Amino acid sequence: MDKMNVTGLTAKGDVATATYTISNESPDLSAALAATTTCSNTEYFNVTYNIAKTPVAKGTTTTITVTVELIKTPIEKDITATVGVTITATPQQPTA
Repeated sequence: MDKMNVTGLTAKGDVATATYTISNESPDLSAALAATTTCSNTEYFNVTYNIAKTPVAKGTTTTITVTVELIKTPIEKDITATVGVTITATPQQPTA
């Protein structure tokens, strides 16, 4: 499991991003990808994601970019949040 540490967000609208590579190592099947996000502090942060390509053909890769945005200021103390991203892959017969 990878961890994304975010610091330095000070103004409303500031963002931090992390991009992860997803590899489909199946010898036979494509994979349709989906994701869900969670955030323990939705008062201050919004979390979004973008999957570059789905389905992912056998033996290829794609990326997912996770973005954390500061949506409320002023910040008068250290504000923290736990962010989660769950990626699911559903096997598919290749289309090409």
